[in-house]
Amino acid sequence: MGENLNDSLVPSTVSCDSLTTDEIEFYTKVSWWWEGLLQSLVGTIGFLSNSLAIPILCSKDMNSIFNRLLVFLAVFDNLYIICSVLEGIRKHSAFSQWHEYAFGHVLYQFHNFVLCCSIYITLTLALERYRAVWRPVEYHNRCKGANPWRRVANYVIPVFIFSVIFNIPKFFEVEFVVKQDVDQNTNQTIYQTLASPTDLRLNDTYVIFYVNAARLLVQGIIPFVLLSILNYRIYWVIKRRREMINRPAFESQNVRSSSAAQKKANETQQAVVLFIIVLLFFICHTPRFVLNVHEFLTLESLRISIKQDCNGVSLWAFIWASVSHFLMTLNSSVNFFIYCFMSTTFRQTLFGYFKKCCCFVPKCMEEPKSSMIALDYMDGFEPEVNPVGNTSIELTIHSQTE
Repeated sequence: MGENLNDSLVPSTVSCDSLTTDEIEFYTKVSWWWEGLLQSLVGTIGFLSNSLAIPILCSKDMNSIFNRLLVFLAVFDNLYIICSVLEGIRKHSAFSQWHEYAFGHVLYQFHNFVLCCSIYITLTLALERYRAVWRPVEYHNRCKGANPWRRVANYVIPVFIFSVIFNIPKFFEVEFVVKQDVDQNTNQTIYQTLASPTDLRLNDTYVIFYVNAARLLVQGIIPFVLLSILNYRIYWVIKRRREMINRPAFESQNVRSSSAAQKKANETQQAVVLFIIVLLFFICHTPRFVLNVHEFLTLESLRISIKQDCNGVSLWAFIWASVSHFLMTLNSSVNFFIYCFMSTTFRQTLFGYFKKCCCFVPKCMEEPKSSMIALDYMDGFEPEVNPVGNTSIELTIHSQTE
């Protein structure tokens, strides 16, 4: 599911050797393609798909905690996409004073806030599925007959509060300065009020402990490690369950072979989904990590260039920032597809909506009726028969991450 926008406010690599005309022209073209065209296109598709899926996930057919969490993920991803597209417009269109004020007072801080929320809502999704898979009977009994919104609130409210507190310093990173320029066409003096980094944003201690260390740890290392651990544990228990299903003792139980085969196929899909989520998260966040580290290493030259009113920024930093912005928008746009469109129940509900609205669905899009018996853990359904019951393996292992 854009980044913290620090490279939008302060470039990561600064020197007083300005870019050449050819380098500026090359960067302008590259940035327009990544942040102007591709980011807007991907963001629009992601925003529409998220908006389409929200009412489906709120339907009675999708009444589970996991799907309610997906609703919040879609909301935060959409808010992030809006901020990313607006930032792309600000950078690649004519100067607008109101947009500059909006960036400095609202968009910069709000962009960081929704990014943090989106990251940790993704983590709560993995945690919820981990609990459902590792303790299926206990999870089913706890959720049976309960209002899913109440348990969802136990996840979302702490994420919301933590994201607000963690991003409070962002309100003190931006100030507005008036810069004077001369219009070459009319030869008149123009005064523009632009967003600029404050002394706090350039403070060594602040940059080391908050901008680099804290942000890298809170919005990068911790989520990635926890997602990796949860992914591994879920994969392990799915693998063990499949081994139990293939044992003669289990096959002698009154379980239809078609249901067992369908369940194994669904469980394999879940493992693939989690692997893609972790891999995509790592890929999309890596450029932001690189920019954070490089900013710390070049902090002194950054401070000197700002004092000298120097506009020289290395070409690779400009291009790397543009790619990072696009990848973060891509993450917000495709995560929802990865989660939702692997769910049979979601597709059934979606096609039902299409039938009501369009009165026609192509046969190639219709789901087979037999798929309705699928044991779809993504939608919160649990098997009636404990696959490891009456065996030496009990899925009552306490989570080390809880």
